[in-house]
Amino acid sequence: MSISDQSAQLNFQTIGAAFDLRMRLAFWIGTIISSPWWITQIGMFVWPGLRRKERLYVAGFGLVGIVLFAAGTVAAVVVVPQAVSILVSFVPADAQMLLRADS
Repeated sequence: MSISDQSAQLNFQTIGAAFDLRMRLAFWIGTIISSPWWITQIGMFVWPGLRRKERLYVAGFGLVGIVLFAAGTVAAVVVVPQAVSILVSFVPADAQMLLRADS
């Protein structure tokens, strides 16, 4: 509602939809926050079995992956509010917008 001047309401379709939304959100936030740890663990498991040239490739791809992941996360935080305001502008003035909470 802070993005647009129109009235918007969250609509939960089922009894457990609010709980389900919180659980999915917690799962994805936990996956993103814990990703440095589990990616490091996978890398430490694979690293001893690699040759010198393969280690250079893995290190290069790993660094590029970290930079691209961080850039994608920042881009999503910047772009999503703008996308919502643009999409909300298509709702006619005499219509009421009922947003599904999971979308």
